[in-house]
Amino acid sequence: MNKYFKSWKEFKDYLYADAFRYVEDHGEIHSLKWIKYYLRHPNYRYVFWLRHVQFTYGRNWMILWRMYAYLKLQNLRNKTCIQISPSIKIGKGFYIGHWGSIVINAREIGENVNIIQTCTIGVAYRGDRGGIPTIGNNVYIGSGTRIFGGITIGDNVAIGVNSVVNRDVQDNSVVVGSPAKVISMRGSEGYIYSYIDSNGVKHPRFKN
Repeated sequence: MNKYFKSWKEFKDYLYADAFRYVEDHGEIHSLKWIKYYLRHPNYRYVFWLRHVQFTYGRNWMILWRMYAYLKLQNLRNKTCIQISPSIKIGKGFYIGHWGSIVINAREIGENVNIIQTCTIGVAYRGDRGGIPTIGNNVYIGSGTRIFGGITIGDNVAIGVNSVVNRDVQDNSVVVGSPAKVISMRGSEGYIYSYIDSNGVKHPRFKN
C-alpha cells in the first residue's frame, strides 16, 4: 500500500488545515477551543481519525496505531452514519458541516470542500459516465445532494440542496435541481469560509 502522506510534516499540515475549518477564531486556532470542539462534535472527530488512518498507509510499522485508528473510525461511523473510504485522496480543509447519512466514494476530493448531511457521492455502473466522481477545490455540497458517475465537479462550485448531479460541472457554477442545472456563475464564494488556500494564506471568517 502506497503512503498517503509523504511525511509527518505534511500530515500535520493537513490536520491543521482541517481544524482551521472548524475552530478558526480570527485567523488562529486556540487549543482550548479545539479540545471543546473535538469533544462535542463527532463530525470533526470523524475527519480527525480518518486522517490518522490515512497516515498509517504504507507504514507497516504503525500497524497497532492503524488498528486503533480504524476502531475509532468504525465507532464514529456507527454513531454518525458517515461512511468515507480512507483510500480516497482528500485535500486539506475537509469540512463536514453536520453529520448523518453521508456516504462518499470518490476518485478524489479537492481542498476546502464542504459537505452537509444526507449526501451521497458514488458510482454509476453503466452508460457513458460510469465510474466515480472527481470533486474540485472549494466546492460546497448542500444537504441531500446525490453525485454519481465518472464525472468532474470543477473548482469553486456550489451545489444546492437535494440536487442530483450526473454530468460534469464547470468551474464557478451554481447548480440546483434534479437533474442539476446551472443557474448562475457566482460559484461557492460566501459558502466556503475559514480556510487556508493552496498558497498557505489564511482566510478567516472574521477579520480583526
